[in-house]
Amino acid sequence: MTPTASRRANEEAFPRQFMAEERTLLRFILRYVPAAADARDVLQETLVTLWAKRAEFDATREFPPWACGIARFKVREFWRNQPRWQAFAHDD
Repeated sequence: MTPTASRRANEEAFPRQFMAEERTLLRFILRYVPAAADARDVLQETLVTLWAKRAEFDATREFPPWACGIARFKVREFWRNQPRWQAFAHDD
């Protein structure tokens, strides 16, 4: 397959896989972010990143592992940004 044909195949396959795997990604994220509203926020961040990185996707490989890898980084980012000592932060 020529580089141009490969790029065209990626461009055609990506939107289908992107839309088909949204529920899979949400289930994956819910394993690590139990609050549904927070999980949906992480999902949205993941979808934005997937779309931005779509040119990097190799259509000869499976989409879910690649997408879940990006979701994993977004989950880590979510937890890094959470205050660790929220319960103790109040000055009385």
